[in-house]
Amino acid sequence: MPNPILPCVFVVIVCAIGCLQSRAFAQHLPQSRSMPDCQLQAGGESMVVAVAGPQMLRLADGRFIRLAEILVPTPVPAGFDPSAAATAYLQQSALGRKAEVKFGGPQRDRYGLYTAHIFIQGEPSLWLQEGLVRSGFATVAPQPSEHACARPLLAAEEAARQGRNGHWGRSYFKVLKASDTRSITNLAGSFQIVEGTTEYASEGGGRMFLHFTQANRFGLTATIDPMAKTLFAGKPAPERWAKLTLRLRGWIDKKKGLSIRVDLPEQIELISQGSPASAYATRTVN
Repeated sequence: MPNPILPCVFVVIVCAIGCLQSRAFAQHLPQSRSMPDCQLQAGGESMVVAVAGPQMLRLADGRFIRLAEILVPTPVPAGFDPSAAATAYLQQSALGRKAEVKFGGPQRDRYGLYTAHIFIQGEPSLWLQEGLVRSGFATVAPQPSEHACARPLLAAEEAARQGRNGHWGRSYFKVLKASDTRSITNLAGSFQIVEGTTEYASEGGGRMFLHFTQANRFGLTATIDPMAKTLFAGKPAPERWAKLTLRLRGWIDKKKGLSIRVDLPEQIELISQGSPASAYATRTVN
């Protein structure tokens, strides 16, 4: 006759293991500071009632909130799912807790979803975007309509990269070399971070082009759109962009040659002596 105590013992053991794993997960999460140094508008408070995805929350007031200015990697077909860590982070840090909503741009995207920064109340409060980036579960992805907090998030990403946190430690996240055109080409259509030294720059049609190889036909080019050009401090002439070591982030396109479109100064970081400086928009090339 089966022992009725054994199933109960099994359930207790499983629950205990789950609790220990959750605590271990929480203990290894880097701490996020309470408030970013950026311009945000209040969007009210509500309880987080569900984690709808690796960067999506559902609030008690009915709103679905997509976390702004970050990008969580998508699952690899029939392989490792890097988004699972971000989902676990949100479940551990936000689910069932009161959240403050703040907007850095338009409140809704073209699909009707709210796009915002979320701060989980506590002492101190937890900024979810910075927490995910600092833990190495997301990268910074500023958009033309959402880039108010790019600078503090870029600093958090650098700390995660240096500390090999999360996916940085597993080499899932990486900074590509501009000279490695084969790898960049294979990643066309995805959001990537690329670092390299510009060979020269040129202008045409109101755009500025940063070339990372003399063989322009086969090399990587960063295309700075006319509207973005006016946002760069000092509005440097093309010759002043030559021989600069830069870190770019954006979507890889290969339709008209290998390129990254730059819409915002926050997509370009000036690298000085191996360490990233602030967003290039804040600097003038001498």
